[in-house]
Amino acid sequence: MASTRRFELKAHQLTCEVPPFRCGDDGLDSFLAENAWDYQELGIATTYLATLRTPTGESGILIGYVTLCADAVVLGTGERRQLRPKLGFSHPQVVPALKVARLAVSRERQKTGAGTFLMRLAHALGLGMQSSVGCRLLTVDAYESSLGFYTRLGFQPNKAVERREGSTTASMRLDLNPPRDWLE
Repeated sequence: MASTRRFELKAHQLTCEVPPFRCGDDGLDSFLAENAWDYQELGIATTYLATLRTPTGESGILIGYVTLCADAVVLGTGERRQLRPKLGFSHPQVVPALKVARLAVSRERQKTGAGTFLMRLAHALGLGMQSSVGCRLLTVDAYESSLGFYTRLGFQPNKAVERREGSTTASMRLDLNPPRDWLE
């Protein structure tokens, strides 16, 4: 469990019902209510909740969630050359990653730092994976409306993944190792 002055994170547990949640995207809302626990039980993905602390210090209102799963990025030739100096060896074609499969913040709490807070958790978990299984990148398939958010955090497009015509998302990645201002 990680915490700051305003937010508290805890792992999603189905020991009680998921509180009502509305972020403005029906797909993200229904995923939390209908699929998150199944994904967790099947070992596909794990969901973490962000809650506001009540005045008494207890967990309170659900303000957002992030769902994470394993991933790998296939790099194009130019991307491999660009990453080679950072990795210290030549031309890795496939790089292990942690994927942000879902990220949602309640309507009332959007643009308050809750999304960045959840991304800090994802980043910390990715760094923790480096010593146990290997993980170099944080990835996301970002909705068009969220591209600015991820770009501000330092995410770059995955050039080897062509954006399919009609697709509503863009494949992006972030190198976990350089320090980031938003992590502080």
